[in-house]
Amino acid sequence: PCQSRCSPSPMMMTDPPRSRSASPAPKGLSSGWGLIGIFALSAVLIVLLQILTARYAIRQRTAPGSGNNSKQDRSDLHLQRRIQHAATGLVFVAISYIIPPFPAALMLLVADAALFALHRARLRSEAAQGIYMKLFGALLRPHERTSLPGAFYFVLGTAASLAFPIKVARLSVLCLSLGDPVAAVVGTTIGGPKLVMDKSFSGTSACLAVCFVLGFGVMGFNATESAIAALCATLAELCSSGIGIDDNLLIPITTSVGLHFYRVVIGT
Repeated sequence: PCQSRCSPSPMMMTDPPRSRSASPAPKGLSSGWGLIGIFALSAVLIVLLQILTARYAIRQRTAPGSGNNSKQDRSDLHLQRRIQHAATGLVFVAISYIIPPFPAALMLLVADAALFALHRARLRSEAAQGIYMKLFGALLRPHERTSLPGAFYFVLGTAASLAFPIKVARLSVLCLSLGDPVAAVVGTTIGGPKLVMDKSFSGTSACLAVCFVLGFGVMGFNATESAIAALCATLAELCSSGIGIDDNLLIPITTSVGLHFYRVVIGT
């Protein structure tokens, strides 16, 4: 009896079978380099898109008969800038479904540091400035020829939004990518009464409507949350010039802060 009680059973003496498929896949450098490769490829695609857009703008500007309607030329360039702006933001949102928020934010900050270093180099070197203007000059506003371009603040604002829940960050970047250019295009096309800082009522209303649809219809927020996000994005777009902060930075941060505050403090 003692032997039967004290001796280990066959099941206790036998190790459970090990399945090779159950062992975790190796992580580390392989997955890390994969994420970096995806981000680098996306960055190259964005830069190529900017270069191609700039080259197209130059070709349109130098085409026969293009100088006969300078107002139309400026309108076309404005639209091309907005399309490039929207495409860049959509690429960033797509990346967020592949790269986790923390490494994505780090990569964006590294890219922004490279943009800042390039800016400093072109201010110190006429050769660097010449190459930069040749590649991107057609897309720059007059003040961006000697100051940081909007792309710097776009990347910085996107990185800052990743400090918030990813769903909030995605909506914030979508509001920047689509709400802002729609406001500009509608405002310059339709015009109408002005509000503040030469912002039109039609453009502001379009921004509000687009951002609400993005929140409610695309990202799946409820109506109140979508309205909060749309209001924050629209106010940021409306007031950015007046307070001297680039809207590419102000819109995603304001939208993220406002929506997250409502969801955490008020909405629940």
